[in-house]
Amino acid sequence: LKAMWAGTGRTKMNMDKDKKKETTPVEQAIILCGQQMATADIALFTRFIMLGFSKVEFTDQEKERFQNLLDISRRGLTQITNRIIRLRPIFLDRYKQAVEKTANKMTKFLGKETVETRIFNNYLMVFAAYIAIADELELPWDEDEHIQLAARYMISQNSVIKKNDDLGQFWSKVEMLANSNLIFEGGDFKIEYTDTVTHRYGNKTGEVQQVEWNEPKYVLYLTTSRVFSLYKKHSNQEGEKPLPESTVQYYLENSKAYLFTTKKEPFKKIDPKTGMQEHDTEGRKKRTSTTAMAFDYEKVGIDIRREEDPDDEQQQQIDAAFGTANDVSEVDLNPPFTPQMKINLENEKQKKYE
Repeated sequence: LKAMWAGTGRTKMNMDKDKKKETTPVEQAIILCGQQMATADIALFTRFIMLGFSKVEFTDQEKERFQNLLDISRRGLTQITNRIIRLRPIFLDRYKQAVEKTANKMTKFLGKETVETRIFNNYLMVFAAYIAIADELELPWDEDEHIQLAARYMISQNSVIKKNDDLGQFWSKVEMLANSNLIFEGGDFKIEYTDTVTHRYGNKTGEVQQVEWNEPKYVLYLTTSRVFSLYKKHSNQEGEKPLPESTVQYYLENSKAYLFTTKKEPFKKIDPKTGMQEHDTEGRKKRTSTTAMAFDYEKVGIDIRREEDPDDEQQQQIDAAFGTANDVSEVDLNPPFTPQMKINLENEKQKKYE
């Protein structure tokens, strides 16, 4: 099928002609019908123009129109084909300009949405061919309306690809682990809504950078060690072949959602058996700091954000106070913390000393 998309078709050895390779050329469009999308090989799926038909109930008017279409089909469409073939010189002359015109309109209707180049070009070739000869045909189709429809189909198909490619499958597994309470918000990941974050790119004092945005955004911090381990474990249990950890990390670091990897990011110390934050012998909540990958949560495309703990806002301010300090003694108690927050902060300072 991939070779058909490339226009070469099947290649085989001809045993009767000096064992030479013979390739069957593809000289026309190919229509494949089935009840499932070809997502088992996502690279194959990008070579399709996917037209899904989910409607199964029709009005009397729609049934009548379908019957009229069948009647036209029975009479034959040869006259239409012959008329289009005669337009080939015009097609050759106008096609290049039609491609440019169609590409600009498709980009306009896509807006801020981005789709894979291969999908874009699949639709572009078909619609540019139509636009190149549209003025010579009497077809009741509105050009802009159909290009706008194509843009919606491209966005839909591209969203399927995102969910089914290797990186999409990893994030789907993370979403499943979170929804199944196998990884925990605050302990394995956390989500903050902010316009400023601290990027600790090294373990030495001063290896800190403040990252700012014009508008606040949700930032997802993901600890990798336990998440990667559970991703591998549950992929194997479900009969799926997990990607090597190094490959997952490479894909994540080169994804559009990736922001940076930061050191010493504070997290709750969660008991994996209960999902609750651990406490020390004196009843104080345990916390830890570790390396975490930071992502633009909206671009990841999963839903793992839960209702916030009432104490989270206080804890975030405490974390922020520690995050900007190079030493515990530098933690500032002057910000407008409530009395209870100051007590919590003093406890945190004492724990740091210990």
